[in-house]
Amino acid sequence: MPARLLLLVLVLSAWPHPGIQSVFINRCSSPAPGVCDFVCDCRDCSDENQCGYHKESVALGTPFTCDFEEGDCGWKDVSTSGYRWVTGRTSIAMWGTGPSADHTRGTDLGWYMAAEMRRNTFAAIARLRSPVMRQAAATCEIRAWYRLWETGLNKTVQPALWVELTYDNETITLWQSPESSISAWQELVAYTGRVPGEFQITLSSQQSSLQLDDVEFRSCGLPPPLSLVCGWEERNCNRGSCVQLEQLCDGTDNCGDLSDESTTECRSFTHCSFETGWCDWVTAPDYPTWVRNTSLHLAPAARTPTRDHSSNSRTGFFLYITTGPQDLSSGAARLISPVFQATKTSSCSLVFYSHLYDSATGSLNIYYQTNSVTQLMHTRAGDLGDYWFRGKVDFNVTENFQVGSKPFRCHRNPVITPTPSSTDPTTPCTPEEFTCDNKKCVSAELACDFTETCEDGSDEKYCGTSTFEAGARSWKDISVGQLQWVREKASEGLLPGADHTTNTSTGSYLGVELAPGQMVSVARARTPLLGPSGLACSVEMHYWLHSDPQGFIALGIVDHALGTHRLAWHMQGNGNAEWKHVTVPLGERARPFQLELIALVDLRGPVVQSAAVDDVAFVNCDPRFTPPDASELSCNFEMGLCGWYQDQSDDFAWVRGTGLGLGSDHTTGTGYFLSVDLSAQSTWALSARLITYPQDPPTREQCLSFWYRLDGPQSGTLNLKIQHDGEPETVLWTRTGAHGSMWHLGFATLSRQALQRYRLVFEALRDGYLGDIALDDVTVRAGACGPQESCSFEANACGFSSSWQYTWARQSNATGTATAGPPTDHTVGTARGYYMIVDTSKGSLPRGQAATLSSGQYRPLTHPQCLGFWYQLSASDPGSLTVCVKEKGVQRRLFSVSSVQGDAWRYGNVTVQVAEDWQVAFEVVSAGGELSYVALDDLHLKASSCPEPGHYVYFNASVLGPGGNAARLLSEHLPATTGACLRFWYHMDFPEHFYSGELRVKLNSTAGELTVWCARGHQGQGWRSTTLSVQNTVEFQIVFEVTNGVWPAGGTIALDDIMYHAGEGCNGDGLGQMEAVFVDPEVQHHLSESEACSLNHRLESRGASQLILPLYKYKHMSCKSSFFRTIILKTWMKESVTFQHSFQERVCKFHQTSVISSVLYAFSIVCSPTR
Repeated sequence: MPARLLLLVLVLSAWPHPGIQSVFINRCSSPAPGVCDFVCDCRDCSDENQCGYHKESVALGTPFTCDFEEGDCGWKDVSTSGYRWVTGRTSIAMWGTGPSADHTRGTDLGWYMAAEMRRNTFAAIARLRSPVMRQAAATCEIRAWYRLWETGLNKTVQPALWVELTYDNETITLWQSPESSISAWQELVAYTGRVPGEFQITLSSQQSSLQLDDVEFRSCGLPPPLSLVCGWEERNCNRGSCVQLEQLCDGTDNCGDLSDESTTECRSFTHCSFETGWCDWVTAPDYPTWVRNTSLHLAPAARTPTRDHSSNSRTGFFLYITTGPQDLSSGAARLISPVFQATKTSSCSLVFYSHLYDSATGSLNIYYQTNSVTQLMHTRAGDLGDYWFRGKVDFNVTENFQVGSKPFRCHRNPVITPTPSSTDPTTPCTPEEFTCDNKKCVSAELACDFTETCEDGSDEKYCGTSTFEAGARSWKDISVGQLQWVREKASEGLLPGADHTTNTSTGSYLGVELAPGQMVSVARARTPLLGPSGLACSVEMHYWLHSDPQGFIALGIVDHALGTHRLAWHMQGNGNAEWKHVTVPLGERARPFQLELIALVDLRGPVVQSAAVDDVAFVNCDPRFTPPDASELSCNFEMGLCGWYQDQSDDFAWVRGTGLGLGSDHTTGTGYFLSVDLSAQSTWALSARLITYPQDPPTREQCLSFWYRLDGPQSGTLNLKIQHDGEPETVLWTRTGAHGSMWHLGFATLSRQALQRYRLVFEALRDGYLGDIALDDVTVRAGACGPQESCSFEANACGFSSSWQYTWARQSNATGTATAGPPTDHTVGTARGYYMIVDTSKGSLPRGQAATLSSGQYRPLTHPQCLGFWYQLSASDPGSLTVCVKEKGVQRRLFSVSSVQGDAWRYGNVTVQVAEDWQVAFEVVSAGGELSYVALDDLHLKASSCPEPGHYVYFNASVLGPGGNAARLLSEHLPATTGACLRFWYHMDFPEHFYSGELRVKLNSTAGELTVWCARGHQGQGWRSTTLSVQNTVEFQIVFEVTNGVWPAGGTIALDDIMYHAGEGCNGDGLGQMEAVFVDPEVQHHLSESEACSLNHRLESRGASQLILPLYKYKHMSCKSSFFRTIILKTWMKESVTFQHSFQERVCKFHQTSVISSVLYAFSIVCSPTR
């Protein structure tokens, strides 16, 4: 796309050198002009709530921010079609088709705004509009995060999102989203410019599947009036605030009342806004021409300015030029000022505003020239963004300049020249080539690729490696605000007083200094394009950071191909004043990338702050480099990662440490291991990968073993993958879901694949935010691995082999085309999951014929072990499934099943005790049915006998997050019953008066879920027993469910001696006194599930067998000094129910208040007052 450069408001100036949680709204009744003006007038800042932002985001800690966690902050959907903005929340199930986390919390608990398209809606625009805001300062930035999913991306309709400002009956586009191919949260930055009255912001989208979060208004308030006298570098505004001297008469209303731009203040300044003409500026002949125009007359899609700077309006004038292909051959367009006379005692400065947008090759250069000399004073290149940015050039020429306050003119002629990047005309190299120091040419793509191509190595000389003693080595400042990166001598700055290289004041470093920019933003500097890089690539540097906690220094990685910017390292400010060393892994990157230094410090505050870097070096970045330990795959992680490396292109990282709050290591119990804590903020993404260098092909099979841990209710998936040269990755081994807090052994055979090198990958995938994954003691040994103790069939058949004539098949139903078999597997519960299956239809397996699935040879067992497995039989004529153990040629049958009700996954187990090598065999015999099958999944051999009395099962509820999370224990599928009895013992060990979670018993069937019992909170010490009568007209499962309240607490819930007797009731339980209690549909908004649970528990003690209660919201009614909640219950009882209920020291009675019909009763519950 052609690059465009624009220029607005040139100011030639002379001045004396200064000497090298609930949201309350406007509780203080602030007058309307002071509401939503980004300034806190109320002591609690409530006048800045519901303004499109709240006074602050509690989650983010930033002021004037809307994170949508406490509502919409006053944003309103103003769409006129079926496409609209709504508040949304994520779900883990949306991974791959929608966001799995909001941006604020990075979990599925957070909220955002989403553009939602209804069916059959075409060519529609969703518009989200802010409340009325007031008085935006010239420094105002709007920052927000947006995410666009490819499933809703229509690349023919661009932009996907844009931001508009409506002010004084005019609407201006502030920002448009660039084209992007990634589905990740991306930041938008829009600048309002100075807005002196009321205005509104509108966010519009014409793409479905777009989400918006964390809208922040930064530096938007006008400077507050001060009771103190302005500083010696400041000037008073009429409204009582202060501005910097250098902000006087610069074409911007910095005071907020234009007093810094008044005619009296600016009488010694020469000013040109181009509103009425050219002010004697001229374009040079024989060059592309500058044009004076307004945004009204420019094509809006041409990436030209949508407004001028002087009036912040589409009707304002500015100068611009477009450098298209036809202009490149003719050089640069020049704009030349009139001749200014200068005295010898004045300082002469040029202040200007430039718009350099969507320009990869163009640059802005400012020179001064005399009859004999042309001197370059300023240059700026690249894409600065869609705004007018302030620049300033000082002409400190000793002759013909005078310091004074009188009007003056300058002898020199400033020349402003936009030019494309060019090569030295004395060299034979083309623009697509790099010129070596010896004048030879190499491809420009080979420069800064960490491999010396020039004979003298000059192609790698200016790529960022630098001590800064001889220059910045191509680190270029790209800052647009009040801070900038500058190479400087230590003697010229306040801190640090010595560089790191020489440790003297004469040494140099790259430091942060004040800049002439207008915006209050960070300092940024970038390298040239680098790479590709090797797996062990890292950058080392020394940094200095002396600031308060709001300051920081960081290193980012910019990938232009993907349009991403990721932080690779970040250090928060502190009071330290010393040089420190850091190594930042960069890893393997196939595409060219740039490094970006970012820093923020307060250089105008009362305490001296500073930031600097020195001695930057790239280490082991050559893609051809292979470190000595690259083949060391056996690793206990005690001394490092051995031959394993973090994949820097993934979403988050494995952490090496001891303990880490995730238990002990496997090697010694006190050593190091690798882990991923899925609840940590740094892991708010999908995957973490650990990879190796390419390995030489093995001469024989090898066994890779390792110890792993998958702990927590949402512990995700751990994969071991292999990738051969030129082939995609394949899964060797996988585990999903919670496996407890203990270490488990995993292993996979690395097969010999002739002449093909390979890489290994350990991949952690999240499926939630509550759990952790750990890895330790990876070992590679010669020879194939034995049979696996666990197999989910997700990666392969785990060494199981099928009989040769009639075979088992490994199958998934991902395409939905499987003719027979379960629609989902048992491991992951989706159609993408794999299982083993035998098609027992008579056309595939004749009646009476058998298909056998056999394991490899297991070693002798020193003690009994339990073999568990999940199986599924088709609903009709599946045949039979038999489990046998083969030892020394003798086969023993341990388990057999031929028919079950329904086609759900069911659990089976057998205790195995053998003294010799042995095999397990799963044999299926066909019954000659139609569309019949037998399926097998999730085999697991446990180091103990199958469960016997004397054990109990428990759950640590501290791993549950606040609100809505649950852990469930399910029974096998049970047949329908008209009367069965469930007895169990439970133990709830939690702090009294604190834990608000529940233990529930539910019946789950095709008709839905029915809660039949629950217990809340503290239940005293020791075991307690419960007996429940169970009735269900269809096949069902018993579910024990643990749920958390708003405030989680540590503790456990345990179950023991669960006994279920079918076909008989519970003796003496009162069955028949009250068969069931149902909530009438008229009261669906009167009762919460928590209240229902408590009521259910008490009614159960009166003899009720069931209580059907869906989720409800509260409805409060005032009566005397208390709040009443009215509940209408329908019951099959003929007598009323009366019992005591205590709640927060209030004794309440359920009593019959009126008879609506023969079976309808009304009850009132006295509840605690709510505010």
